[in-house]
Amino acid sequence: MPEATSTTTAETSDDRYVTRLSLNAAALERLLGDEKGELRVDLTQAVVENLFKKHIKAIMNETSIKARLDAVESDFHKKLEEAVQARVGHWQNGDSWSTQRRFNFNAQFTSLLNTAVSEAFDKLLSEAVTEATINYTDVVQDRVDYKISKTLDALVAAGVEKRLRELSRLAKEAEVLPK
Repeated sequence: MPEATSTTTAETSDDRYVTRLSLNAAALERLLGDEKGELRVDLTQAVVENLFKKHIKAIMNETSIKARLDAVESDFHKKLEEAVQARVGHWQNGDSWSTQRRFNFNAQFTSLLNTAVSEAFDKLLSEAVTEATINYTDVVQDRVDYKISKTLDALVAAGVEKRLRELSRLAKEAEVLPK
């Protein structure tokens, strides 16, 4: 049967507690897991938080660690600026009397930007022309339909009027002439 025991004793120098974990062979084999010798340790969230509060937080507040973290941050920003300058462009100070800076894009980025803008503009222009053509086609079709309708109405009215006059003439002749 695996057996694990732990004992906690207080050190007198700074009131720290030392916990000793004792494992028998079966408990150690179970902890090590399979034949690959992979160590498996499960810690509860409370144990991890307590460990962080007691040890890691104190380490992170040390001035040497803070200085190193600041150096890493500074180095990161420097490398980021270099990467941006290499791929995009760089800042340039204005004239001697001006406090403004301007950003100069490199040729590759400018080319990519011009291509993207041109493609976007061409797409928008094409969509606008297509929409205007469809709208104009609809307006022209409506006007043509209206003109055809009016012309047909006028022709039908003229034809009906002509036939009515002819019918009227024939009716008058029929009354005038004896049968």
